[in-house]
Amino acid sequence: MGRSYRQVSVVAVLAALVLSLLAAFPPTAQALTGSAIKSAQTGMCLDVGGASRATGAGVIIYPCHGGANQRWHLTSAGDLRVYDDAMCLTATGASGSRPGVANCNDSAGQKWSRGSNSSIINRATGLCLDVRGAATRSTTPVIVYRCHGAANQSWSGGTVACSNAVCGATVIATDPDIPWGLVTLPDGTLLYSRRDAHQIVRFSPATGSKTVVGTVPGAVSTGGEGGVLGLAIASDFARDPWVYVMFTSASDNRVARIRFSGNTLSTSSMQTLLTGIKRNIYHNGGRLRFGPDGMLYVSTGDALDGANAQRLTGAGSLNGKILRMTRTGGIPAGNPFNNYIWSYGHRNPQGLAFDSQGRLWEQEFGNNVMDETNLIVRGGNYGWPQCEGTTGSCGGSLIAPKRTYPTSAGSCSGLTIVGNAIYVACARGERLYRGEISGSSMVNVQQYFVGTYGRLRTVERAPGGDLWLTTTNDRDSTPNNSSEKLIRVDLR
Repeated sequence: MGRSYRQVSVVAVLAALVLSLLAAFPPTAQALTGSAIKSAQTGMCLDVGGASRATGAGVIIYPCHGGANQRWHLTSAGDLRVYDDAMCLTATGASGSRPGVANCNDSAGQKWSRGSNSSIINRATGLCLDVRGAATRSTTPVIVYRCHGAANQSWSGGTVACSNAVCGATVIATDPDIPWGLVTLPDGTLLYSRRDAHQIVRFSPATGSKTVVGTVPGAVSTGGEGGVLGLAIASDFARDPWVYVMFTSASDNRVARIRFSGNTLSTSSMQTLLTGIKRNIYHNGGRLRFGPDGMLYVSTGDALDGANAQRLTGAGSLNGKILRMTRTGGIPAGNPFNNYIWSYGHRNPQGLAFDSQGRLWEQEFGNNVMDETNLIVRGGNYGWPQCEGTTGSCGGSLIAPKRTYPTSAGSCSGLTIVGNAIYVACARGERLYRGEISGSSMVNVQQYFVGTYGRLRTVERAPGGDLWLTTTNDRDSTPNNSSEKLIRVDLR
């Protein structure tokens, strides 16, 4: 009995000691989540006004104090969380509207990503967090606004989860036809072509609205890959609003331009710039791109006749080429053969983009062995039909590709460049390639979204330094019988 008494006494003493220790050292507070996001323009912090937790409470810039209403966490899923991850920043309105906080619900309006110039972009709208009016006073509202890269859209800090070059993707719209050509207008809306319906559509990422702005006069399909193909606008579009389009007519492929007025294409204003590019069921090429020299570059396919790719004069000489023209359809000074031809020996090129050094990169469909990514030089011969990729009768004066892909993992169409990286969209390969430009080489090639969205057609730079991506899963040339996707890809 004495031993039991002593045991009870020891237990009591230990219990008292534990209680005294707990009193002396209270439980550690829950770890705080997130960190400040600072405006690069002002040095002030992104702040939920008045530390409000009411649904819809807006954000402002405010002197940094480290409170819970200034601690932000951008998760790998794209949520921009605040109040120690309890609430999410939500954007639902058009450009100029104020985002607010709400309970996290995984909705599209709550998905954000980092863009170039340290911007923060809402994935659903494609709009950037913006200090309204570029004001510098405390309590200035923060809005969402079309991305333009100025200092009032630049933000530093915040806990950012994504460390990959490609952080994720969001389907922002679907379409019953194939979106082929795509350009971003100065106000942040998109124009894209419907290949088989022969229409051009204006789409607002901010609101999700789509409007057919015109049907291209004289456009026809070919039972394969002809129709309304590439689009381009010049850098001074706001002053001189022409939309350039390549399309298939009843007799050929051609390049034209149509005036954009208000919210419509003035089809009566259409000017045909170039005719006589041979057409066929397949191999029509079709990409347009303005260069830093102000000239319009055009990719044309060989129209299923490889001999066309080597012709420099006569019938078929416009096919299997990269062409260069003025914006009014003239032959510019400096073209190597005193005609429209800039380079030749191409099979079916459908990707064109210029890098920061002003060099033109091209993406080209191979036959049944290799696709090619080429660096285009003035007057260069890229080898088709005697050479496919690095196979066949290559060498000599023929210019080798910078990258090849097996056609089973390729059949790639669109190409764009963001920063120092090349992005290539592939149809049969059902993937997006990313490679880095190193000198005149394409290195560190990686692949993304393999099989996720099916066949990919077009990739273009989006405002804020991200990507637009479109699918091309319909293959019957019948208009408006598909369900294609427009996708925003978020880059680091």
